[in-house]
Amino acid sequence: MTGVALTFEFGAGEGFDPSDAKWVMLVGADGLPVAGEVEIDASAEGGGCIVAQPTEAASVAISLPMTTAVGRFRLQTTLLVPRRRPYSLLYELARERIRFFLAKGEDWGVWNPGVPPDAVIAFEEGRDALGRASTEVDPAARASLAMQSLSGALDASRMAAAEHARRSLQRKHSRKAAPSTSLGIRVASSLSPGLLEKSPFDRLGLVSVPLRWAEVQPAPDRFDWRRLDRWMVAADRAKRRVLCGPLVDLSLQNIPDWMLARRADPEAFREALYAFCEQVVMRYRGGVHMWNVASGLASQGDDAGNVERAVGLTRLASVLVRQRHPRARILVEIADPFGERMWSRPERLGPYRYLRRIAEEGIHFDVVGLRFLIGESVSIDRDPATVAALLDRYSTPERHLIVSALGAPSSGGHWTREGQASWMTDMVPIVLGRPRFDAVLWGHVADPGPDHPLGLFDGDGRAKPASTRLRELSERLSAPSPDLAFDPAAMRPGSAGA
Repeated sequence: MTGVALTFEFGAGEGFDPSDAKWVMLVGADGLPVAGEVEIDASAEGGGCIVAQPTEAASVAISLPMTTAVGRFRLQTTLLVPRRRPYSLLYELARERIRFFLAKGEDWGVWNPGVPPDAVIAFEEGRDALGRASTEVDPAARASLAMQSLSGALDASRMAAAEHARRSLQRKHSRKAAPSTSLGIRVASSLSPGLLEKSPFDRLGLVSVPLRWAEVQPAPDRFDWRRLDRWMVAADRAKRRVLCGPLVDLSLQNIPDWMLARRADPEAFREALYAFCEQVVMRYRGGVHMWNVASGLASQGDDAGNVERAVGLTRLASVLVRQRHPRARILVEIADPFGERMWSRPERLGPYRYLRRIAEEGIHFDVVGLRFLIGESVSIDRDPATVAALLDRYSTPERHLIVSALGAPSSGGHWTREGQASWMTDMVPIVLGRPRFDAVLWGHVADPGPDHPLGLFDGDGRAKPASTRLRELSERLSAPSPDLAFDPAAMRPGSAGA
C-alpha cells in the first residue's frame, strides 16, 4: 500500500480474530462497501493492526466481525480519515455504537416518558466507560473499558430496538389482530405439500413457493410441472396466499444447462426467458397472489451494459405479469440487503441504486422483498438494532415491504438451537412492528444441508425449538395488540448464539 492509510490497533483477546481477515471491508457514509485494500499485520501473541487504504480520498469506516460480551456480530467503526497515528479498534467501534444509539434512540422514542429505562441505563453505563477509556493510559485497562462500553451500547441498542418493535406492533394492530398472512414459510419444491396442514405451519397464511428455471424447464421443449402443481393444489386446498418466484434469477444454479451457452447472446437469452416466464404465469395465475418477478439483480451491473440488462429484465417480467395476471401483486427481491456483494466490486448496481433506478424508469412493483439468511444472503450476523436500522432505511411512505426469507443457523460457531429460536423472537417483531412491513417468511422448513442448518427441522426430520417458537408467535399475532415479548434473559444475544 502507498500513501497514508487507516490503521487500527487491536490486542489479543479484544474480540477480533486475524483469521477473519477476508471478512474485513471498507464502508462509506451510505453504509455500502467502497473500493480499497485491507491488510492484517498480526503478531504471534494474537494482537496486531489492520491497515486499510481506500481507493479514493474520503472518510470511511471499516466493518468486520467482532466477538463481544453480548455476541459475535459484524460491526463498524465511526467514519474516519487516514492518519499516520493508529486508531484503537475497540475504542472506535464503541464510539460508533454510542453515536448509533443516540441517533436511533431519538427515532425509536427511547427518551419518551413511560418507556422502560433499561436501555438508557445500559447506554449511560457504556458512555461512562467510553469516557474513562479516553483518558486511560494503560493499554490493557483502556481496552477493557472500551469493550465494556461496546458491549453496553450493543445491549442498550438491542433493548431499544426490541421495545420500540413491541410498542409499534401493538399500535399497528391495536384494534384488529394481524392478518394470518403476516407470518409465512418459504418451502422447497421437494418437500411434501402435506406439511401445510401440520403444526407449526397450519396457522401461517402465506407460503412462498420457489421457482427454478432449471428445474421447471430441463430442456428447451420440455416442462416439468409436477412439483409445482402439487404445491399449488395444496396451497389452494389449505387456503394459503401464494408468493411464487423468482421469474428472473441470473444465478448459475437457476439457469438451465441448455441455456448457459446462450447467455452471451442477449436477444436469444431474453426471448427464452420471456417464453419461460409466460408459460409459468399463464399456468398458475389462478393460484398465485404475488409474483416475485426478479431476485438478485441488484448484485448485477459491473458495467453500464449489465446495469441496463438488470433493469431491462426487471421491466420484462413486471410488464408480463401486469399483462397476463393484472390482479396479482408484483414483488422485486433484494437478495443482498446489506450490499455485501459490492465489497469485491463496488461498481455493482447495489440494492438502493437498483430500487431507485427501476422506480425512476417507471417499472411497476408493489412490494420489495428482503432476504435475511445468516450464512447465505448475510455473511456475518448483525445485531438486532442494526437490522432494525436497515429496515428503516428501506422503508418509504409509498413502498410496501416484506422479509421474503428470514433465517439463522442452529449450530456452528456460537450458534445453538435455542439461539436460533431466540433470534427468531427478536427479529419477527422488529420486522412486523414497522408500518410498511406486511409479512415475514421463514426461509427454510428443513436444513438445506449439513453446512446450512437454517431449517425449523433437521435433516432427520426432528423439530427444533424454533418450530415451537414460530407456532407461539403465530398464536400471539392472532389477537389484537399482540405482545410478542418472551423471556428477556433467553433473548439476550450472547445466549442466543449470535
